[in-house]
Amino acid sequence: MDLMDAPVEDGPMPSPGEMGVGLDAEKMAAFDAAVNKRREDENALVSKNQAEAKTQLAQLDTERQTTFQGRMQANREKEQVKMEQMAAENESPNPWERVVSLVDLQADAVAAAGDTSRMRQVFIQMKNSAKASA
Repeated sequence: MDLMDAPVEDGPMPSPGEMGVGLDAEKMAAFDAAVNKRREDENALVSKNQAEAKTQLAQLDTERQTTFQGRMQANREKEQVKMEQMAAENESPNPWERVVSLVDLQADAVAAAGDTSRMRQVFIQMKNSAKASA
């Protein structure tokens, strides 16, 4: 017998309850209620967590903007002080003081390409000799 010879069913398939299989209606209703309750609890928890995350994200963004603005203002103030200091140093009548002010004498000698100690000494001597002669 192959599939073509199988008998054709006349009506819809019977439900599991009609066949005597499954749980009774009260147990099914209790199970459905438990599933719905669990789903509602999960949805409430997800909504609560999303709301908390949004507020924390907004707070983090506000703190970041505040820090950014503070740093930007501090940098502007440092730059202004440095520009005023450079302008004051450039007004010096001694040209070697201006040269020494432009050279970083505190730089690490190891990091420099060569030995610059002699150059530093010459700059300092020229600066001091100009002060003594003036």
